[in-house]
Amino acid sequence: MKLGDPTIQSQALAAARTYLATLAPLPPQSLTHCSMHWAATPYGWARQRKASGDVIPYQVVSDRDATGKTILVAGMDPKVNARAIPQDERPDIDYCASVWHRNSHGVAVSISAMLDAGPRNFGVAPIDAALVEFMCAGAAALCAKYGIDASDPQTCFTHAEAACWDNYFLGDDPDCRWDLSILEASTADTATLKANAPVVGKQLRDRVRAYKVILMKA
Repeated sequence: MKLGDPTIQSQALAAARTYLATLAPLPPQSLTHCSMHWAATPYGWARQRKASGDVIPYQVVSDRDATGKTILVAGMDPKVNARAIPQDERPDIDYCASVWHRNSHGVAVSISAMLDAGPRNFGVAPIDAALVEFMCAGAAALCAKYGIDASDPQTCFTHAEAACWDNYFLGDDPDCRWDLSILEASTADTATLKANAPVVGKQLRDRVRAYKVILMKA
């Protein structure tokens, strides 16, 4: 997947600036990391949940509107995760539960896509360059607002990378995750997909950092 198209970047930046303007300030170090996902849903999922008043279990989601235009849809308020989260709280009600054991002081971005997808076939709602760029721009808005380092894999990472660290990557656990280990369908085996996770992670971090630099100049 080729990222960095100037036209898409301009559109993603405009959406990110609008989202950034909605973010309320928080005390320094309240939020220390940002995770990147796909939602395993059809296109329009976040947009439709927003319209119906249902919870969107991420801070912001890259999605498509009814005409097919790529957009950002705001989800849960970042402040709900800006703390150490007790174990007895209700996930995706009291806080955004996006990453196993990594939700305290963390925000999450996602893409409405990848319904019933597998590594060899991304299905009827595959990710594409525009959706990925908008997700990265949304992540950049959160990183810019809350002082999160977008270049460090410990503070800006994909769900696939977290799954590798915590042993629930594809094949390692019945409730596995492989979000954004690849950006295009692949016939590679699980070991190769796992090895590719940090490569894609860096590619996305580079895009988040590029957007963050521009947003912080505004």
